[in-house]
Amino acid sequence: SARAPELADKIIHADFADYDAGLFEYIISIQVFQHGTQKETARYFAKAARILRPGGLLFLRVNSSSTEMYLRHTLTEKSSSGGFTVKYEEGPKKDLDVCFYSLADIAKLCKGFDFIGDIVEDTTARAADKGAWSQWELVLQKS
Repeated sequence: SARAPELADKIIHADFADYDAGLFEYIISIQVFQHGTQKETARYFAKAARILRPGGLLFLRVNSSSTEMYLRHTLTEKSSSGGFTVKYEEGPKKDLDVCFYSLADIAKLCKGFDFIGDIVEDTTARAADKGAWSQWELVLQKS
């Protein structure tokens, strides 16, 4: 890294799919596994399952399907479990696909994992004309 050259041998910048199976004890994904189509995001979950050791933890924060959308968007996908994907037409994510999950969607994507601890749906209220933004926060353990 240009900002911290003394750490260059300690920092690896790579696609997490390139790592060996069972290499990691935990993965932290904060608002990452929601970017893409349902097919693309399903691959993120599968890759995480592959590179986690048995008993490994996945710390996850992703969009909830109860989010009240306010930016102009097009609905591009609906899951059978209540989730959906949109393509934003404005704002900082313009032209990007973003998934919004139901808890049932997450359970399907995380086969081979157990939910541990509390499952939190964190909702941030916005101005009346801006709706509310909801996120799932949970920890899963690889079986």
